[in-house]
Amino acid sequence: MQFSTFRPYPTRLANHVSLGEEPYLNFASRENTIARDQLYIYWLLDLGMKGYVDLPHGKVVEFYIEEESSLSFFQKYASFLQSNWEEHLQRYAPLKQQALGAVEALEKSVETEDNTGIMEKYASFNHAAYDFCQFLWSPWAVIYCIEPQVQERLAEDMDKIISLEEPIEFQKMKLELHRLSANTLVEKYGWLKVYNPYDEPYSEEEFEGMKKELNVEPEAEKRKLEENKESFLALLEHVDDASLKRKAEIVHTYAFLKTERIDTWKQLMFHLRKFYSYVAESGGISLPEACNLTSFEAMEFLRHGLLPPKSNLGKRAENQAVYFFHHNTVEVLEGWEKIESVRRRLEKIESEDMVRGLPACSGKAVGTAKIIRHSSDLQKVQRGDIFVAKFTFPTYTPYLLKCKAIVTDDGGLTSHAAIISREYGIPCIVGTKHATKVFKDGGRVEVDAFQGTARKTS
Repeated sequence: MQFSTFRPYPTRLANHVSLGEEPYLNFASRENTIARDQLYIYWLLDLGMKGYVDLPHGKVVEFYIEEESSLSFFQKYASFLQSNWEEHLQRYAPLKQQALGAVEALEKSVETEDNTGIMEKYASFNHAAYDFCQFLWSPWAVIYCIEPQVQERLAEDMDKIISLEEPIEFQKMKLELHRLSANTLVEKYGWLKVYNPYDEPYSEEEFEGMKKELNVEPEAEKRKLEENKESFLALLEHVDDASLKRKAEIVHTYAFLKTERIDTWKQLMFHLRKFYSYVAESGGISLPEACNLTSFEAMEFLRHGLLPPKSNLGKRAENQAVYFFHHNTVEVLEGWEKIESVRRRLEKIESEDMVRGLPACSGKAVGTAKIIRHSSDLQKVQRGDIFVAKFTFPTYTPYLLKCKAIVTDDGGLTSHAAIISREYGIPCIVGTKHATKVFKDGGRVEVDAFQGTARKTS
């Protein structure tokens, strides 16, 4: 498979967008800025996807991909992974270090160079991070195209296949939580809280709070990881089909890589804060406004001092803009009336009482649903609730541990929610597609993670 080279897409303000008649797939939802997601959108478009829409929904953004072209690409990528598995894994560490080195060079240039030098470092960062984007999309090829085949033939062994044999960064932090000072934890792991460049890292007070709330048994956790590795290797010895064995190895590896590659992206966002702070201060705009500039617009500012109108940037920062990426162009549509016209084209209204997904950790539970669409919603989670979200990621973990069950719209058996549920024995269903729309915040929900169903009880 021939990968592409980064080039910024020209950006234009639009009065309407034409999505065509092709169906779009709502594959994820995140707290988001263009600074965070534009590079991996460019990458997927350059490899054959026809269209990608960022659609605001309250405080989060719904992601839609043109279904046919995207699923076709994921199938091709899945075939590539199976044929080039060792080469694929060998590329991970060098591309990660290349991206981290480039963003650190950009961070330093803000203090030592003029706009020309900063722009050169920004362009170098874009190229390096763009190359790493193959690892941001590879898990979706695994989820859509490889994981179901392994599940079908090795269903009874999936717990072994999707177990971790090395700790993700949040687990590493937990293992050192009571050994290191809060100040050292901030220096080493503060970036774990950063999802977008304007996010604040973990503070010393937050780490002190974790020390009080999280009970950690380092030796037991290390022993569990070793047991997971031994169990998986023993399983592979009894799989005679070479193709199936390779697929099981890919799914097992991505149980770790799926989260690890997002942790790498978080580190990049953490280091980008200084660059976007410079753009904000130099351009007389806010940090959230700067973080919603496309790479083309950021370069235009560094080169010519040009920015979109302040009123337009304000709407972007307030999550009142649709971004439509297609045909080497980014169209930006601002204003609620225009947003709703796109929403009507893309969204389906759900009127169901039950959802069905993949059982990630078996069990049953009944409790009060807490719908989590944004990190600010986490504060309403109480012990014994049912955690219902589009997705989860490591900063959600302390809240997940309070809950009787977890239900997510997105993800597969190697998603963060699935991994945490198995590690802590919490009944969990993933990939329901629309649990956050079917259930109401505060409503009663019954979860049957043996059957993979969740239903309203009142």
